[in-house]
Formats: sequence, C-alpha cells, structure tokens
Amino acid sequence: MLSVKKLVYMTEDQERLLREAARRENISEAEVMRRALEAYVRGRLQDPFRELIGMANDGPVDGAEKHDRYIYGERP
Repeated sequence: MLSVKKLVYMTEDQERLLREAARRENISEAEVMRRALEAYVRGRLQDPFRELIGMANDGPVDGAEKHDRYIYGERP
C-alpha cells in the first residue's frame, strides 16, 4: 500500500498522550495516529440507526399496528 506523508500540528498535551500510547502499545507514534484515524472515520461512517437494532425485542407484538393504544392508552 502506498503511504502519504502528512504534517500534523498538535498541542503539547496531545503529543504527550501520543507518546504514551505508542510506548504502552509498543508501536510507533505514526501507527497510533493511523489507528486512531481509522477508528474515528469508521465510527463516523456507521449508520446511526444501527444502534437501534434490537432495542425493542421485548415489546408488544402488535406495537406497530396499535401504537396509539400503547402510547395514549385506551380510548372510548
């Protein structure tokens, strides 16, 4: 894979965090940055509705058809 060189400005605190992460993981600072960028971008590209899948597994089976009844209660 072809690599491209980038110049990045960061605060001294960010540099310290980067250095510590690289030392702790026993990888280069560049590798820490690549992994962080990959995780950030992939997280942004995920469908936000994906997190909703399965959250209503235990509701009423007729909830779609009779949602008003479940939201507002019985009506005369």
